[in-house]
Amino acid sequence: MKLNYKKKFYFGLMALFLAGMGFNTISVAKTTSKSKIVKSISADSAIMDVKSYGFVDLEGAKTSAIIVEYNQDIKAISVDKNDYEIIDYAIYTEKQDGFEKTIELDKDSLKGNEGQITKVYVNNKPEISKNGGIKEGKYVIIEVNTAYMLMGQNLSYTSTMMAGVKQIGEITGKNGKITAGTKEVSNYTLSEETQTRPTGETVTKTVITADKNKIILPEFDKNSGWKIHYIGNGGFKATKAYSEYTGKYEDFEMPYAIYVPNTEVLEKNKGNISVILHMEHAGANDTDPMASLTSTKAAAKMASKELQDKNPAIIIVPQVEESRRSTNDVVSSSEANTAIWELLDSVLKEYKGYINESRIYGTGQSMGGMLLLNMAAQRDNFFAGVAILGSQWSNNYNKEFQNNGAPARSPENDSISCQKK
Repeated sequence: MKLNYKKKFYFGLMALFLAGMGFNTISVAKTTSKSKIVKSISADSAIMDVKSYGFVDLEGAKTSAIIVEYNQDIKAISVDKNDYEIIDYAIYTEKQDGFEKTIELDKDSLKGNEGQITKVYVNNKPEISKNGGIKEGKYVIIEVNTAYMLMGQNLSYTSTMMAGVKQIGEITGKNGKITAGTKEVSNYTLSEETQTRPTGETVTKTVITADKNKIILPEFDKNSGWKIHYIGNGGFKATKAYSEYTGKYEDFEMPYAIYVPNTEVLEKNKGNISVILHMEHAGANDTDPMASLTSTKAAAKMASKELQDKNPAIIIVPQVEESRRSTNDVVSSSEANTAIWELLDSVLKEYKGYINESRIYGTGQSMGGMLLLNMAAQRDNFFAGVAILGSQWSNNYNKEFQNNGAPARSPENDSISCQKK
């Protein structure tokens, strides 16, 4: 049968239409097939960052949680304690030195669980949750045991706030499965440091250094009332600060931290705000004001809601550099002494009318306590009271030594009393 032109034309259109339908059907089938494929990536690619989160305990800063940030929301139902291996300061030092040399006090009497995982949940903020987290969020919060006290002293927060995480289980994210990783993601580095002891013996030790930008301490965050002033960024500019060590006057910038109650509290208690000058021990000597804030619980405790509600106070914490060590055991002080007076006087001037100048106190331990004893003698009846811990001025007076022409006895000019044993 022959087809005329019109019929050929119509059959041609129908063939094209059916061919198009077939093509579209195949495309839809392929698309549907692809959508059923569950995507997965390794935790090595999914984990964006790891930070330590903590507080200041009696012996210094302590990690209470490790914050793991992912590149997508994580389903809370898919995570638990078995999905992670972690490292923190307690775990690391126990592995290196053993329980007896690491832990001074085991508060829960469960040996070996120090710093270990206690709970895992999800949050949409890099912080712990009192409610156990939420259903989905890009932060996995790994809380750890803190029921212990560390052995030792002069613990730096950049060591004790170390944290590392390796995902070892499979979890579920918004975009699909996240499989176990092959590496630890951390906020710290390890390096070797060689030291020479007084005996002449050379020893090498491992130094832990956590990234300060990956440490979260809510007690000192921007909403806490604390202001941290660094050299080159708000440090106090001391002028003509006298050093008994050298007999010279120094101009320098001193880092410090200060806690000031909010405006409402200041106005409500106007004329009755007390001032506390807190000085830490020489183990906290550094250029970073956080060193003194985290060396002991003192500063955090004095700024706590519990104490501030009862007795609102301005708290000043000067940061002493090792090169300007404020006092030593031969009854002399550095330019830090004068600079701290200048800082204190500037605060009294700035908040004049709010401060009760009959309520100025000093607290300190070891080197800090020694300086406060010295300052209390320099201005009679200035301090309403001082609380000193572990501080004692030397009583080893060498009557025959006359400072060798120096303004005061110091390790630099008294080679007799200060000679190494």
